[in-house]
Amino acid sequence: MKTESHPTSIPFSITPDATDYLRNRLNEMPPDAHPVLMMTSSQTDGLNPPRWRYDGQSFIIGYFDPSENSDLEYTETELLGRRVAIESGALKQLSGRTLGLRRVTSSYGLMKNARYVLVTNSAEPPASTFEGNAPREQTKCALYLAVLTILGGFTGIGVIWIASATVIAILNIPFERLLSLIFPLFVGGCIGGAILSYLFFRSAFKTNGRTQFAQEQKQRKYLGYGGLPAQLDWWIFVGIPIPITGILIFALEPIAHTVEQKTGVAVAAIVATFAASMYFCDRLRRRFVLRLGILGWALTFALGYWYFKTHGP
Repeated sequence: MKTESHPTSIPFSITPDATDYLRNRLNEMPPDAHPVLMMTSSQTDGLNPPRWRYDGQSFIIGYFDPSENSDLEYTETELLGRRVAIESGALKQLSGRTLGLRRVTSSYGLMKNARYVLVTNSAEPPASTFEGNAPREQTKCALYLAVLTILGGFTGIGVIWIASATVIAILNIPFERLLSLIFPLFVGGCIGGAILSYLFFRSAFKTNGRTQFAQEQKQRKYLGYGGLPAQLDWWIFVGIPIPITGILIFALEPIAHTVEQKTGVAVAAIVATFAASMYFCDRLRRRFVLRLGILGWALTFALGYWYFKTHGP
């Protein structure tokens, strides 16, 4: 292992989104870790088939234990307040260039979870950022905000329903006395929930000059890994196992005679179809999975309409 005795200044520039990414990665590392920036010719998630893949010169930020023997040749430098080792080959390729961030999306599997790859300005053009694709990003944010506002309205109705039922139970009020208030209560809950949801998520989706990486990290805090797109992907995927589960339960119900047996059939059908769907769909192209999900939801509504029309509510 070779290293310079004193940290040097970096001989390359870093874009704002790459700076946010590096700072986030450095903050995730243990305080006593020794960060290192290395070069590679390709990156994948290591799965078979890989959910995402990037071929071409790129860079990885990791860390190692200085006490371990290694053939790694590196130069120490000061980067974002941390002593960072830069592998010699990576330093040579970065000198005089700009380190940027490329967004790579999944081509296989259920979720369109983005991964980020560090590249130089000599590599492929970086993925879209809020500044470079403003109209498209604004349209997407407006669509997400509309969906969440509607869901917030339905949530408000549910909260009002639970609160009303709790008050009735505690005060022992006859339910008939509240029948005339149900509609205005539900309307008020819907409007209140929609307003609160709109104000909260408008703040979450507001960019305030942040880079795309920083903005997605903020949304991840409220909506989980992958943000709202991943949540929408999940609900589209659910359309695949739901009709299969319904058909399977309907076909197996005649062999169940008791309540316990019928419950066991239903649970087994749900577990089996969801597990099988997740296993196979995680190995298919995302476009095919999304088309199957939309088709599954259409089939679900069609089967539901047929069932209630023939059997009644």
